[in-house]
Amino acid sequence: MIPYDEADPVIELREVSVRYGHHLAVEELSFRLRTGESLGLVGESGSGKSTILRAIAGMVGSEGSILHEGRALGTRRDRSFSRAVQMVFQDPYGSLHPRQTIERQLQEPLRILGLPDRRDRITSIMGRVGLPASFLYRFPHQISGGQRQRVAIARALLLEPQVLLLDEPTSALDVSVQAEVLNLLMELREEENLTYLFVSHDLAVVGTMCDRLLVMQHGRCVEELSAGQLRSGDVTTPYARQLLEASKGYRPAS
Repeated sequence: MIPYDEADPVIELREVSVRYGHHLAVEELSFRLRTGESLGLVGESGSGKSTILRAIAGMVGSEGSILHEGRALGTRRDRSFSRAVQMVFQDPYGSLHPRQTIERQLQEPLRILGLPDRRDRITSIMGRVGLPASFLYRFPHQISGGQRQRVAIARALLLEPQVLLLDEPTSALDVSVQAEVLNLLMELREEENLTYLFVSHDLAVVGTMCDRLLVMQHGRCVEELSAGQLRSGDVTTPYARQLLEASKGYRPAS
């Protein structure tokens, strides 16, 4: 992993708030995402986890400051940010166009950003996510949910990003497929030196995938934990304890 410089996190939020009308979805949230780490955001539905990713990506408006490599972002994300920071959504079918081939959908981000349409790069990325080149001619409905999520990951990797914003990337998949996608993400992080901001409601997944995590409740961070503290059950707030006990199949190490 690239050594982390405290003076220059890759992504930083400073007192960021997001409102939907009169509803305050995220309230004055601040954190730093270190280069090369995987940071988890956990909490029940409605706690603001996915909204945070959308605010970073520029999909929703926000108050406060969002910085990329020390540079404050404006209301619109430029091409350099779009190349450096990519998002993988929860629903792999909903994030792909049903009437376009896989090849066309991988070509699209290259076209939007004015980059060369390199067939060798596209074929290589398909191989990196464990899919044969023949899948390029298929449509999303012709492949499985796990394969669609691999395509979504390939589309994000095509731009050679620094950071992946992962919005519950396995929650829409069958249990038997979830482990395959998580293993792929772990391999890619190590091999491509990627930085992850990983949203999940599953503490077992976060404990495996992340170096540290923020526990979100009603749009605020109520506790920050290392992966080791999570595995040992060393939490301090009642809400974090409740999440730990409610997490299906999760057993902290003794």
